[in-house]
Amino acid sequence: MVIDEALRARIDAETARFPEQHGGLLGQLEAHLGVRVGETTADGRIQLGREECLGACANAPMIRIGGSQHDDLGFEGARDILDALE
Repeated sequence: MVIDEALRARIDAETARFPEQHGGLLGQLEAHLGVRVGETTADGRIQLGREECLGACANAPMIRIGGSQHDDLGFEGARDILDALE
């Protein structure tokens, strides 16, 4: 399945590497979306990925979706952003 780059949600690797510091955001998003890193949701809307560095550690946890970067996210904020994707 080919996923539009705009719908590739990339989680900063630091967020994944230190879940105790970032509230387990990656695991929470995996559970919410029903996929693991590298997989695509059943409806084909979102591919969850992990990126080694998004370049702003002070603003973690963060997600890049297409050309947009979203910083200082908790689970609720990240979930709302992903749920709004079409």
